[in-house]
Amino acid sequence: MEPQVFMMDIKRFTSLAQSYGGALERWPEEERASARALSEISSQARDILAQERMLDSDIAQALALRQNEAALTDAAQRVRHSVMAQIQASSVQASFMPRGQASSGETRLWVRFVAAIEAMAERLEWRPAAVGLCMLSCLGGVWLGLAAPDHALDSATMAVLNTALGGVGL
Repeated sequence: MEPQVFMMDIKRFTSLAQSYGGALERWPEEERASARALSEISSQARDILAQERMLDSDIAQALALRQNEAALTDAAQRVRHSVMAQIQASSVQASFMPRGQASSGETRLWVRFVAAIEAMAERLEWRPAAVGLCMLSCLGGVWLGLAAPDHALDSATMAVLNTALGGVGL
């Protein structure tokens, strides 16, 4: 004996199609037979099912893209991390050992210091400036050492200096 099929109206069909999609297999079992019967006789019902199938297909593609995107993002992060590690390793090697391996007795810091001095010597003409600075500091020291104060200190200033220096006289 065949199950009795009740005709479904288009509003109910549309509501079920929007809820369960374009595949009648996902619909509630008691509604499937009525939905099939309506879709066989109604072009509007067939259009609704076709639209829902397209929406189901779009959703499936979006989910597949999202899963692929997550996998690609993860792979891109791994590649980025690997590349950054290689760049950092090469820059660390270049900064610690600018001219090959350090000889015995030379530390990495010393090698870096020498490399920095050599780089400055190549770029700047620093020797005349260094000689000028040395001469200026020597002359300044001599001038300050030979200059005597031109005024006498009053007793209040002497008391403050004696207290500050721990009683040692001037």
